[in-house]
Amino acid sequence: MSAPAWEREQNLESFNTSFLKKQLTKSRYPPYIRLNNCFELNMNKSQRKTLVKIFQEPVATDIRWNEIENLFVATGAKISEGKGSRIRVKYIGVPPAVFHRPHPRPETDKGAVKSVRRLLMDANIVP
Repeated sequence: MSAPAWEREQNLESFNTSFLKKQLTKSRYPPYIRLNNCFELNMNKSQRKTLVKIFQEPVATDIRWNEIENLFVATGAKISEGKGSRIRVKYIGVPPAVFHRPHPRPETDKGAVKSVRRLLMDANIVP
């Protein structure tokens, strides 16, 4: 008789955590972001600042779009180009989100920042 599902999930999570911690401690860059109680991400200082800015209240209006795209890449998102200024961002286990790159100014508006926040929360990426 096999173990209940919740026990198997706990064992799997502890295995993944220990394996990934060993891999990540070999890295040259020590700061990590806790992600989904299962693994950690290695991000640089600029990406961590962007993540904190996205989740601050009131919503920040001085976040540059290229900083947000760099954060997506650092957190493991797949980014694909759409028509015009559109990009599609896909995390594993989360429906894809479509964003429109701001132009002519590089700053992201409040509505887009809230949408990015919602996507990151769905992907269990929080500061």
